[in-house]
Amino acid sequence: EKGKYLDKEIADELVFAKPEQKEPVEVDPIPKVEQLSFFGENEPTEHKSKAKSKKKIAFSNIAPDDKMIDHILRGGSNEPKSLERIVSHFQKGKSLAENADFLRREFGEDGRGFRYVSPDHLSVSLLAAWFDKDGITAAVSNTVFPEGENTHITWEQAAKRINEMPEKGEYCSQDIIDRAADVNMKDISQSLWFLHQEVNEKYRDDFFIPKEMFDGGAPDSMAAIKAALTDKNTVQNYIDGLTDFIRQYEENRDILNFHFHKPKEILQKLKDLQIERKDFITRSDFEYTPVFSLLRTKRISF
Repeated sequence: EKGKYLDKEIADELVFAKPEQKEPVEVDPIPKVEQLSFFGENEPTEHKSKAKSKKKIAFSNIAPDDKMIDHILRGGSNEPKSLERIVSHFQKGKSLAENADFLRREFGEDGRGFRYVSPDHLSVSLLAAWFDKDGITAAVSNTVFPEGENTHITWEQAAKRINEMPEKGEYCSQDIIDRAADVNMKDISQSLWFLHQEVNEKYRDDFFIPKEMFDGGAPDSMAAIKAALTDKNTVQNYIDGLTDFIRQYEENRDILNFHFHKPKEILQKLKDLQIERKDFITRSDFEYTPVFSLLRTKRISF
């Protein structure tokens, strides 16, 4: 989840912040290494004992390989329930462009650090990833903006890789896949509830969801809407009702008190409920347990 990191060993030393500063942020110097060594042979003598205590973690600002990029993609965004949303979206079998646009919105502009263990378990590296509108830029580094080499993939490339992994049963655990549909309907029910709350009192009686669905507190109302979304006829009624609501709203902006809601996106999510979903099955021998690490804030342009 956003703001939670499991790598306590690294977190004690490193700090994280979004790169909002215009000037470089001073940080403790990073040990200089002449040549990357996952095993520590080439590390300066004064740093060898420290490296051993940290399991010889490499952060030499080199470009990550394909396995490292896949590791980053499997981690999802920094938002809660990101993997469930990603799985739910890719179960729809949409186009590459639609998948790329979804990932662009899901990841936003943010950074994330990973502690990566090689497949042979002989080396440990720190991976830094930066997400923005153009894609993901990653490096074997402990800073969001490394001085050395990096790998950049577009959201189209990320979408293609993610689309292949769950098909092979190599993206996430089965329990995440099993929760995906429920999380998706919960998100839609919350969006519909919040949309209703922003409807001006003068127009609430004409809202397309029955008034009794909003009796009680927010949790009860959201649960009732979510349960209704399991009925195909109700989903179609909501689609018809929201379509008409959008038409009225475009003619009269006073219908909503505030205008940050995105009714057209909600409408598309409702329509997507009518799509027959792909059934992803995770391989029994697949394992992925991400360990997130904090990143230094040293700002250097790529």
